[in-house]
Amino acid sequence: MDWSQVSVGAIAGGVGYWLLGVLKTWFEHLLEQRKQQAAEERMIRAEQREEARKETERKQAEADRVKQDQATLLMYKTQLKGSTDLPTAASVVRDIHSFFIKRPHYLNPTNRAFLEKYPDNFHDRVCFAPGQFDPAALDELKRAVESLQIRPNPKS
Repeated sequence: MDWSQVSVGAIAGGVGYWLLGVLKTWFEHLLEQRKQQAAEERMIRAEQREEARKETERKQAEADRVKQDQATLLMYKTQLKGSTDLPTAASVVRDIHSFFIKRPHYLNPTNRAFLEKYPDNFHDRVCFAPGQFDPAALDELKRAVESLQIRPNPKS
């Protein structure tokens, strides 16, 4: 082999070309890894945004449900306070019982005390045994209904 400048230059050029190819391949691999990592991070952030959106929607739906339930209970309270006789008021008590049957998560000690004092068969007792209630029973019922409140039970 001749060690002339042309041969050394050709060998150096060949080695340089080979090193440049290796470097180019390594750089492309590094760029591909970064692209893949960025795509994964975008995917994770998109999933996190979706979860946050769903959580916000769930909380809003729960708040709307609580507002609706508060309005329903207020309607029952107003109906009961507007009653002029005990049998009519007792029928509203039955509606209040069915309200809490459908929504047991609102049963707190105050609401439970009202429901125990005025049971579901209160209307039947008023209609079939009216002598057991004094004239002030309606006023007492109107005062007692004010204690009802909508506060979800923390255990639910």
